[in-house]
Amino acid sequence: FVGYQTQEISLNGKSSIAVTLKEDSEMLEEVVVVGYGAQKKESVIGAISQVSSKDLLSTPAANVSQAIAGKIPGVITSQTSGAPGADDAQIFIRGRATFAGDAQPLILVDGVERAFSQIAPDDIETISVLKDAASTSIYGTRAAFGVILINTKSAKPTEKVTINYSNNFAWDQATYLPNFPDVPTQLRAALEAKANANQYEVELFGMYFDKLLPYAEKWAQQNGGRKLKYGEMRPYQSDSNVGDYNIIDGTPYYYADWDVQDIYYSKAAPSQSHNISVQGSSGKTNYYLSFGYDEKEGIMKVRPDELKKYNVSVNVTTNLYDWLQVGARVNYSRKAYQRPDIYSSTYQTLWRWGSFFIPSGTIDGYDTRLMSMRKQASDRKEITDLTRLNGFLKAEIVKGLTLNADFTYAIQNLNSGSEDFSVYGIDWSGMPTPKYIVTKSNSAIWRDNSKQNTWTLNAYANYAKTFAKSHNLNVMVGANAEEVDYTYLYGYRKGLYDEAYPELNLASQDGQQINWSHTSRASAGYFGRINYDYKGIYLLEVNGRYDGSSRFPHNDKWAFFPSASIGYRFSEEAYFAPLKKVISNAKLRASYGEIGN
Repeated sequence: FVGYQTQEISLNGKSSIAVTLKEDSEMLEEVVVVGYGAQKKESVIGAISQVSSKDLLSTPAANVSQAIAGKIPGVITSQTSGAPGADDAQIFIRGRATFAGDAQPLILVDGVERAFSQIAPDDIETISVLKDAASTSIYGTRAAFGVILINTKSAKPTEKVTINYSNNFAWDQATYLPNFPDVPTQLRAALEAKANANQYEVELFGMYFDKLLPYAEKWAQQNGGRKLKYGEMRPYQSDSNVGDYNIIDGTPYYYADWDVQDIYYSKAAPSQSHNISVQGSSGKTNYYLSFGYDEKEGIMKVRPDELKKYNVSVNVTTNLYDWLQVGARVNYSRKAYQRPDIYSSTYQTLWRWGSFFIPSGTIDGYDTRLMSMRKQASDRKEITDLTRLNGFLKAEIVKGLTLNADFTYAIQNLNSGSEDFSVYGIDWSGMPTPKYIVTKSNSAIWRDNSKQNTWTLNAYANYAKTFAKSHNLNVMVGANAEEVDYTYLYGYRKGLYDEAYPELNLASQDGQQINWSHTSRASAGYFGRINYDYKGIYLLEVNGRYDGSSRFPHNDKWAFFPSASIGYRFSEEAYFAPLKKVISNAKLRASYGEIGN
C-alpha cells in the first residue's frame, strides 16, 4: 500500500499471519497528489507544491485560507478583513492573472468543488497546489487561475481505536487604530487648511470651529489633557467649568475629547476552536469520525458580531473483496453569523469627523446617535448549512489496472434576514433632547433564502506497467460530469406593526417587494494522462481534456485543452554520483499547456 512501510514476516510453519499496516511518514511525503491520481515526488514534472496537515496546523489560524499563508511557494494570500465570517484570505497562484472578474483558483475537496470556509483544518490530510498549465489543463475550463486539491483524512486500518482532541483559544485586537490628537489641534488644523484655500469659515452640523476652539482649549486645560470615557455628559456651567458641551444660539457645541478606541473597541476579542476525531477498524471496515466547533467575536466592544461554525465528518471504507474497496463520506457544516444591522457604518463614522464630534456619552441617560443606533439595532443573521453525501469505490480489475469512481450530492441552504428598527436617542443636530432618530414608520423587515443542489460524478481508470525493468508507463483516462441548480427568494416589507414581533406577515404591504431567481448549469469533460519515464531519469507527461459547458452557445460548447511536460533528472546520472551526498534530487523540466476560463 502506498504510504505504508514494507514489512517482512517469517512464516515459521504458520498457516496464517496477521499484518498491521504502519504508516511510513517519509514515504507519504514523497507522494504528491495530482489531478485524478498521485505521483512520486521525484517523478513530478509539473509545477506542483504540497503541504501536509502537520505543517498546516503548525500555526493556529481561523480558517484554511489563512493557514496556508507563507507555506506554499508561488501562492499569495491577501486578507482584507478580520471580521468574523469575512476573514477568508484571497488566494492568487503566481500572482493575479487577470484584472477582470474573479481570479481565484479552483478548489477541490476530495475531488469536488468546495469553499475553504466549510472545511475544518484538522480534517485535512494534504493540500496540493497545481500552478502551471501542464498540471492544471486536466481540469479544463475552470483551471485558468490554478487548482488547489485538498485531500481530507480518510478511514485507514488501525490496530486500536484512536481518539484525538485539539483546541485553540485566542484573543484578537485591531492591528492598528487611528488616534486623534487633542481637540484644539484638530480644530486648528481644519481652520488652517481652509485658510490656505482662502476660506475662513469652518462649520460642521451648525458648529463653527472658531467659536468651538476656545471651549475646546478650556476643556483640555480643565481635564488635564485626558481623553473622556463613556458616561454621562456634563453641560456647560461657566468658563471655569465648561463641561462637555454647550448650547449656543440653539445649537449644541460638542468639544469633549472622547477616547474613541477605548469606548468602541475591545482589546481582547475572544475566539476558540475545538476538534475531536475518532479513528478505528472493525474487521475489513475502517472508520474516521470528527467533530469541530469554532467561535469568534468581533473587536467592537458594544454589540460585537459573532460567528459560530460546526463541522461533522464521517468517513467509512470497507474491503468487500481483495480487489474491491467501497466507501462513503458524509460531511455537514453550519456557519451561523450575526451582527447588529445599523443604519450607517460604525467604522466609517468614528473616524470621519473628529473625536469631538461623535459625542460618545449620554445626556439624561440617553445615548447619542451612533451609540443609540448600535445598541438598538436588530441582529442581522446569516445561517449557511451544507450537507455532502459521497460514495466511492476503487477496484483492481487486473494487475496494474485500477478503476476509481465517486458520486457526490451536495445541498447548501442559506437563510438570512434582518429588520430596520426605530431608534430613539439624542441626534447630532438640533437641541440635545431625546427623539426618534429613525421613526417607527421607517421600520422594515426582509428575509431571503437560497438553495443550491450540486451533483458531481468522477470516474477514471489507471494502468501502470514496467517494461524491461527500465521503461515505466502509466496511462489514465476518465470522465467528469457536474450539474448545479440554484434558487433564490427575497421578501421585503416596510412598517412593522409591532417591533417586538418582527415577521413578514406582521408588516405593511404598501411598497412590499418580492424577488425570485432560478439558474442552473451543467458541465462535462473527458480527460486523460500519459506518464512515461526511463529509469526515472528521462520523464514525459502528456495531458488532455475535452470540456463542455452549458454556459456557451449550442454550437460552441466544447473545447480541447492539451499540455505536455518533459523532465531530465540529471541527479540520477552516473556523472552526478559524487554530488549525491549534497544534492539528493535535481531535475530540469519544461512544459506547455492550454487552459480555459
